[in-house]
Amino acid sequence: MVTIELLTAMCPKTKRSILEGYVEPLNTVAEYYEMFENPRRVAGFLAQIAHESGGFNAVIENLNYSAKGLMGTFKKYFPTEELAKQYERKPEMIANRVYANRMKNGDEASGDGFRFRGRGLIQLTGRDNYTKFAEALDMSIEDTIRYLETPNGAVASAGWFWDNNKLNQYTSMSSQQFVDLMKQGQIPSSLSSQLTANPQFQQAQQGNIPVNPNQRGDYLVDATYTSGNRLDVYRQQHIQNHYQQPNVQAGQVNQNGADQFQRPANIIPGMGY
Repeated sequence: MVTIELLTAMCPKTKRSILEGYVEPLNTVAEYYEMFENPRRVAGFLAQIAHESGGFNAVIENLNYSAKGLMGTFKKYFPTEELAKQYERKPEMIANRVYANRMKNGDEASGDGFRFRGRGLIQLTGRDNYTKFAEALDMSIEDTIRYLETPNGAVASAGWFWDNNKLNQYTSMSSQQFVDLMKQGQIPSSLSSQLTANPQFQQAQQGNIPVNPNQRGDYLVDATYTSGNRLDVYRQQHIQNHYQQPNVQAGQVNQNGADQFQRPANIIPGMGY
């Protein structure tokens, strides 16, 4: 069961009042997508969404970059300082440029990049993902945009993305199993191409991936990886330790939170906003 105590231990700098709003939806989503069946699953999921959201503080992508930041993060789209200067500290312009003509977005002038910028705890991005999520919920695009900015929607979208990309299977593997599959070409290119650029991957190839719960930062740990974003080791290890304590039931769920939802065929239904 996900508790407020666990979330505050994971994210000590986040206000308790913010974290309290996520306890119930996190339990419901984790139960629905069978994450409680294996401590690695829920550990990987919570670590990833905490990383993506800055400790559950951000459910809308922050694109307020300086020129230097643009050239570092989006070098492909801002190859020169002169161009970057034209866009710096202009989030809407930045989003429209970097997300144009991909993920089924229109061109830069369409405004799709900013409209469909990252939202939710796992930062759902692009018209394509928004449309698929909206269809799963039987919501309009406009309602979906608003829903993603609520705690319920932020968590539901993260669970949907996690399940849609079959990420439970990767978190349930050992590091060596994951590396073996990568060597066999059985890991999606969207995961493997990013991982091979990770310095830790050289150790992973040898089956040697150290996990130090006292060390914070982005590393490859136990195959938990989504969309090019590496996990925070400390958080994953802390959560996994929590679920391995003998007094914690890994399959336990907050029934009071789960009972209010009617399970549909393919997604937790829209939790009102």
